[in-house]
Amino acid sequence: TPRDLHYTFFSVLGSCAAGVQNPIFALCISSVIGAFYQPTPELVRKEVRKWCGVFGALSCAALCSNSLALGCSGACAARLAQRLRSTALAGFLRQDVAWHDGETRSAAALARVLSSDVGSIRDAVAEAAPALPQAAVALGVSVALALSAGWKMSLVVAAGLPALLAAGAAQGAAAGSTSRSVAAAAAVPASVAAQCLRGIEAVQAFGLEADSAAAFEATQQRVIGAASRGAAFNAAAAASAAFAQFAVFALAFWYGGRGVSRGEMGLDAMMRVFFTVVLAATSLVDAQACLPSLARVRGAAERGALAPPGDGIDVIEGGGSGGEGGKEKKEKGSGGVVALAASSVASSSSSTATPTSLSGALALANVSFSYPSR
Repeated sequence: TPRDLHYTFFSVLGSCAAGVQNPIFALCISSVIGAFYQPTPELVRKEVRKWCGVFGALSCAALCSNSLALGCSGACAARLAQRLRSTALAGFLRQDVAWHDGETRSAAALARVLSSDVGSIRDAVAEAAPALPQAAVALGVSVALALSAGWKMSLVVAAGLPALLAAGAAQGAAAGSTSRSVAAAAAVPASVAAQCLRGIEAVQAFGLEADSAAAFEATQQRVIGAASRGAAFNAAAAASAAFAQFAVFALAFWYGGRGVSRGEMGLDAMMRVFFTVVLAATSLVDAQACLPSLARVRGAAERGALAPPGDGIDVIEGGGSGGEGGKEKKEKGSGGVVALAASSVASSSSSTATPTSLSGALALANVSFSYPSR
């Protein structure tokens, strides 16, 4: 929202400043090796003091930029979570009683949306919002520095970057699929547990503790199966991403050593290209680390839709409190009804008919009750 733009601006500013520091660090680390090849001990000490000052300045810059980026993104995420909770709860309370029927709209499911799901969105925004601009800036600056130091070696190494990107995309897709499948499977046992706890008097009265526990245990088998399959997919995707990263490093070092041995490039140029390529690959890995968080956000958003995929209509917002004046804006989406629509029951309308006389007294006669197990 406009009132949070200053948080967003300073978060992006701090992220970009942090992203520039990694390529600068690559240049420094590739140049500092030459400090130990000075002809005299005094020159070695002089070079060491100079680079210690450079790294000290980088550490101060990193402290300021990361504090600015993470602090502002965290504040923005907290305000976003507050608005999401308030809007979602208001939408839930506007709905018809029949709307709350079913496992996906039970009290437990709605409470999870307001607590853990919104919390997942907040944490992911606080984590991914500064990390993605930082990785993009670091990648762009690293590629530019690598091309300026040795364009042939940079182009050869760049041929391996698509494999790294594909491995990262596969890792993100695996994380998203796992999050959605586990959440869908976990909705059933959560609903069973909520029903047992809400009817605890009847459960204890009729001695249904063992049957309820058995039913709950049976529904958890789907969760275990989905989690096991997801863990296998995530492990394979993470292993592929790690393999692609180190394969890029090996390609860079092989071609650089080949160029130095043939006299096509100097050792200092090779080291600059190598370290900037390493930092570029590390930036991609840092961006990929945000993919599981973004997958959790997508899963939380889909659970917040509170209807199974395939319904085909996303109700985005409601335009009134109900009755004839209530309007809904509908858009085609992934399926589900976001609970921001106006209810068709005009409970707060003053134009509805009311009984001329109404007594609030309630009387019970000839009623007896006892717990069978007591």
